[in-house]
Amino acid sequence: MVVVRGLAEILALGSNAIAVVVASRAVGPTNFGTLALAAAIGQLGIIIGNAGISTYGSQRIASETRDQRDQPGQISSVWLAVVISRIVPSIVAATAGILAAALLVQDPLLRGFLYVVFPSLMVLPLKSEWFLVALGRIQAVAFVRAAGAIGTAILTVVLIRGEADADRLPLLFVVPLVVTATLSSLMVVRSDRAGQRARQLTSAGVMTHYVRSGWHYLKADASVFVYANSDRLFLWVLSGPTVLGLYDAAYKLLLPFYAVGAVVSDSMYQRLAHAIGRPSFAVVFRRWVDFMSVATVPAGFVCMAYSAWIIGLIYGEQFEGAAVYLSLLGWVITIGYLAGIITIPFTAWNAPREYANSIVAGGVTNLALNVALIPGLAGAGAALATIAAKAAVGIVGFRYFRRKTEYPVLRDFAFYLVASGASVLIASMTARLGIPIPAQIVLAGMTYAAMVGFFRLRPDRSEERQRVATP
Repeated sequence: MVVVRGLAEILALGSNAIAVVVASRAVGPTNFGTLALAAAIGQLGIIIGNAGISTYGSQRIASETRDQRDQPGQISSVWLAVVISRIVPSIVAATAGILAAALLVQDPLLRGFLYVVFPSLMVLPLKSEWFLVALGRIQAVAFVRAAGAIGTAILTVVLIRGEADADRLPLLFVVPLVVTATLSSLMVVRSDRAGQRARQLTSAGVMTHYVRSGWHYLKADASVFVYANSDRLFLWVLSGPTVLGLYDAAYKLLLPFYAVGAVVSDSMYQRLAHAIGRPSFAVVFRRWVDFMSVATVPAGFVCMAYSAWIIGLIYGEQFEGAAVYLSLLGWVITIGYLAGIITIPFTAWNAPREYANSIVAGGVTNLALNVALIPGLAGAGAALATIAAKAAVGIVGFRYFRRKTEYPVLRDFAFYLVASGASVLIASMTARLGIPIPAQIVLAGMTYAAMVGFFRLRPDRSEERQRVATP
């Protein structure tokens, strides 16, 4: 399942890369910065419209299947309850966003973007990848997300050719949302499980329960927004759209790494939910750590060493100012994934309070440091604030993690950090021999792969890992 989901994600990443590079080169950093702000505001609308309800629905389905109570009527009732419960929040988010854009936004381009972004939120109730993930239907999830990315890339290449086409940039936000919502809901409706009639779905009590139960996840989602998007708002106000465009262009290069988390989380969500408290937990969690770490932990080291070359290769000279931001933002991936390894599983372990508290710690840290650092350091300050936020999530989450399991996760973290740093250091030292940067990166990758293959991927004969105590 991981392979299928991964191949689809590679296809989606390639399509997204085409869309972003074509659009950014065509319209320039200033217009791209305006899109970044509109997308950030739209993401806030998505969080409000979702209200944490779909995450709660995923956990409910995982619990049903874990306890072997996955009756078709019960499972379909969860999906329908989530859909109906999200209708009112989605309408509120879309309507409030349109009114706010009309009354508060002075920039005509930004206002025009928001007039396109907010109406698209009306499809949120139908966005159902969460349901497919909870049931382990990874091939369906892969198809849906790849289709959204491919559709976006095709329309971007056809419709965005130069600065005169800047008003079409919201397509990068709207198309994947609409395509994934349409396809995922159709797949659910056509499936045998969701095709059963759910008799309790119209109960007001059921709807109220879902909204209340989603509260912890809503808090977590709002905090994720703060440390993933609030920097755009501060940069727009304090540094202007050009700086924001450079910053967001650098941030877009991190998307392939975020895709790793999407693939692994989708593929292992059900197994993580079922393994907690059982003898198989150590084996399952070790695999979770390896999948989440192997392609992500090196990012901070690689970006620090080669950011200028990467920016020049992908965006060209007009975006050269983004290099300093990328050199810092790589650590968002490294530290963020270490934190995510110990906090994301809370959503599968019926621990919404622990998950929410961990993420809120990151949001508060990010907001405070954005205020303190962006006025003086602009994009560099935003990057440092995000790094600190990821670290805060990990520190708080580790306390809760230790209450769930004694798995030696810090030992795993130490290995991946040492292997990543040593590989990049060895490769970068060859620059004195006149070795070109592409060859250095290949050497770093080969060294890292050899270390991972020898120390992590060979059969684990240690009985200690098989007997990790999990209360």
